[in-house]
Amino acid sequence: MIELTAPEELAAIQDFLLQAYQVKPGAAFVEAALLHWKYFEPRPDWDGPRSYALRQHGTIVAHGCVVPSQFRGGSREVRGIRVIDWAGDRRFPGGGVLMMREFNQWGDIVMAVGGSPDTLRVLPKVGFEHRGNSAVYARVVRPWRQFRTDPFPRGWKAPLRLARNVMWATSSRSATVAGGWSLQRVERFDHSVTPVLEYVPPETGQPVRSPDLLNYMLRCPTVAMRGFLILEKAAVRGYCLICQVGGQARLAELRLACNDAEAWRTGYSLAARAAAADPATCEILAVTAIEAAARALEANGFRFRRNDPILIRDPRGRLEGMPPLNINMLEGDEAYVFNADYPYET
Repeated sequence: MIELTAPEELAAIQDFLLQAYQVKPGAAFVEAALLHWKYFEPRPDWDGPRSYALRQHGTIVAHGCVVPSQFRGGSREVRGIRVIDWAGDRRFPGGGVLMMREFNQWGDIVMAVGGSPDTLRVLPKVGFEHRGNSAVYARVVRPWRQFRTDPFPRGWKAPLRLARNVMWATSSRSATVAGGWSLQRVERFDHSVTPVLEYVPPETGQPVRSPDLLNYMLRCPTVAMRGFLILEKAAVRGYCLICQVGGQARLAELRLACNDAEAWRTGYSLAARAAAADPATCEILAVTAIEAAARALEANGFRFRRNDPILIRDPRGRLEGMPPLNINMLEGDEAYVFNADYPYET
């Protein structure tokens, strides 16, 4: 039976995850402050801690952290969870799979996006089905700085990659900003974003957000997360979260209270300019599962890199008749987790 973990177990969880993922001590994703925020800091959409473990004789043999989500499509709502920091001890096969089955009792659906070859092989065997893709886009901003700060050993390919990225950076331009639109930095979100949060396009299962949840994301302890309002004159038309992870700026979420193509191009243009203005930004990363955002990213000089499969376990058929889900970085840990040995997408 899986059980909640406690804050005093953080060191044991760190050791387990380092061993399970076979990474060196000091890896960013197991930093104590980050684990405490992910597992134990209160979220407005979940009661209590979110870290669970399967134990044998008191020793952790499997672990997973719940990231709760709720989606609204038309008049319907579906509650889902995504499991991060999911791992099992290789000496106790089946522990991770057992945990994943247990998690389905706490939500209508369980989601997974991308993953290792082992993960993508195992999940379909326990009822997960391919339900679309999360498209990954990137835009090169400062190729020379990226070249100097990239620790990955690329050998003879390094100058070729630099030449390509210089060409991409030179040819990438932001779309024209529609008249009267601007971006306003905020330290906290308030109820001025409520009309944006309540807007649900007819062709999308939209994640349910609240100002409190957005502010929880702004409190991420290990990376710089910035919040912005997207304004048309004085009216709030949308918002975005931009996360600075080393030399990479990530557009963690961008939402608008409309489905107009020009507005989406303008929104991403404003966000890209804000991300590029940070002198540390070498590239900008964005993901999307909806067509409007994909077209807007391409119009702003972003290049498609890959599709990460969206896998969903839906044992009770709650997604039947529901439009495709707008799954983005906030449904998992993509906004803030990074690999220091491989810090760039391009």
